[in-house]
Amino acid sequence: MAGRKRTERRVNEAALDYDFDVKPTASLRAKNQLTIPKEIAERVGAEPGDSFVVDVDPANPSVIRLRKLPRSYAGILRGVWGSHEDVLEYLREERASWGE
Repeated sequence: MAGRKRTERRVNEAALDYDFDVKPTASLRAKNQLTIPKEIAERVGAEPGDSFVVDVDPANPSVIRLRKLPRSYAGILRGVWGSHEDVLEYLREERASWGE
């Protein structure tokens, strides 16, 4: 397994360093589906099942941007409201105020 990760990392690093002379293209199919070219998928580390946000540039409607979403949002806001103990203390105070 470690050898596989090392190989994948090399492939991804190589894809990031590669400057395309000819830009990869994608064609819209009958059911409004696009296949992301392999070179681009490797460059952004996309895998089957990944989700993307699709955005149209309002200043230039012919420009479509894709942003890859994280596979999981677990822990993404950790620490925003302080430590775990801070959150528990806040909840205790809020719940206590309900009885007033």
